[in-house]
Amino acid sequence: MIDQSDFKIECGELLASLYWALDSGDNNAAVELFSEDAKLVVSNVDISGKALKDYFLSRSGEVLTRHIISNAVIAADGPETASGRAYVMLYRLPKLAGDLLPGRLPSMPQALGDLILGFRKTSAGWRFTYYESRPVLVAEPEPSN
Repeated sequence: MIDQSDFKIECGELLASLYWALDSGDNNAAVELFSEDAKLVVSNVDISGKALKDYFLSRSGEVLTRHIISNAVIAADGPETASGRAYVMLYRLPKLAGDLLPGRLPSMPQALGDLILGFRKTSAGWRFTYYESRPVLVAEPEPSN
């Protein structure tokens, strides 16, 4: 029988580590959290293999992001596989030269979505095998002056 507490904690920490890496701009660390055969689905586009690595490594350092994850549920599919789901809320602001933190908090998040996740235990620990982000609500563009 699978020790429920260990794999749930490890997969939950993997999810938190992904967003910590992305929000801190450490795209290389984000890539390392995926298995070599992982599949990423964003904007209804399937990304895998080298394209998955390129996707993360091409993320702009010109945008400040903060992802807030909630309602994560992770369940065992087998002795070394699991699946999960969660909500994600995204705040995003352009970085300007000379900006100091803390920045100005937007009045509302730019997006809210669902995450559909797959995990597998590897020799390096638990890794994502599947990651799908499904936008549910998106902010209207700010009016231009």
